[in-house]
Amino acid sequence: MNVTKTPLSETQLAEIQKNAGLRFTLSEIALMVDIPVEEFRRRVNDPEDELARVYTKGKLEAERLYREKLQKLAEGGNAWAIRILESKSIKQQEEELGLHG
Repeated sequence: MNVTKTPLSETQLAEIQKNAGLRFTLSEIALMVDIPVEEFRRRVNDPEDELARVYTKGKLEAERLYREKLQKLAEGGNAWAIRILESKSIKQQEEELGLHG
């Protein structure tokens, strides 16, 4: 099966990363960088593809910023933030123990 892979410029890769962090949908990002939606979806699910790497990196960077803000709220005594961080801590420990991937 011959699979089309649209070449991506550094600008497009940076835009994918930024927009993934801003929580745009796959189809919205595909439209913004002028890639067919089905190709974008296929490539974002291929861990070997550079597109998947920058998409995931964008999401993780946004999550890091969110968690930093949660940490500050928790340090200030915000009960909601404390519960969220405790939940994330448990998930982290479970993954480290191999209880889920």
